[in-house]
Amino acid sequence: MSTAHSENLIGDDFLSVTDARHEFFNMLNNVEKSDRSYTLTRKGKPIAQLLNFEQWKGILTTLEILVNPSHKAKLDKRIEETRRGKTVSFEQVFKHD
Repeated sequence: MSTAHSENLIGDDFLSVTDARHEFFNMLNNVEKSDRSYTLTRKGKPIAQLLNFEQWKGILTTLEILVNPSHKAKLDKRIEETRRGKTVSFEQVFKHD
């Protein structure tokens, strides 16, 4: 399988569609058992992404938060508070009454 490591955040492998066809079941096993993902290319251009289903659900959840103005505003506020050192302990968040 010929792959070239990408320099993006998810660190996936780029494969031609032809190579991916020959390695499909190995790729599925790799994706299922790890955070590994693959970008499939045709004539050197990315056309599809193969990734673990849990990663995909996480991406969708993140998008849902970011497209909701109310959720995004709350997230931005909490990020800014964290940058200013305003945090709470694990015990404070999850204390049981």
